Amino acid sequence: MATTPSSATPSTATHVPVAEAKAKFSEMLRRAGEGEEIVVTSHGRPVARIVPPEAPRPTREQWIADLMAFRASGKGIRASHEEIVAWIREGRRY
Repeated sequence: MATTPSSATPSTATHVPVAEAKAKFSEMLRRAGEGEEIVVTSHGRPVARIVPPEAPRPTREQWIADLMAFRASGKGIRASHEEIVAWIREGRRY
């Protein structure tokens, strides 16, 4: 089923001829949903990619929880609000 990948496509992708992709489209979609990238080829040349969906964006609540966890970790800039405002007025970025 898989063929040799070309240099224009990721080496981790599975290459499938158009006829096989047409016959097994549901299987290709299932595999892509599981994280596999599939390159559909015609006469050995890539013509399409079936890729996994993007990861869902975090909700506002998740983003806030991540931010609070980062702050609690002690990483990042250790400066007071007043110091940061003074830096901004001086033209500093950080």
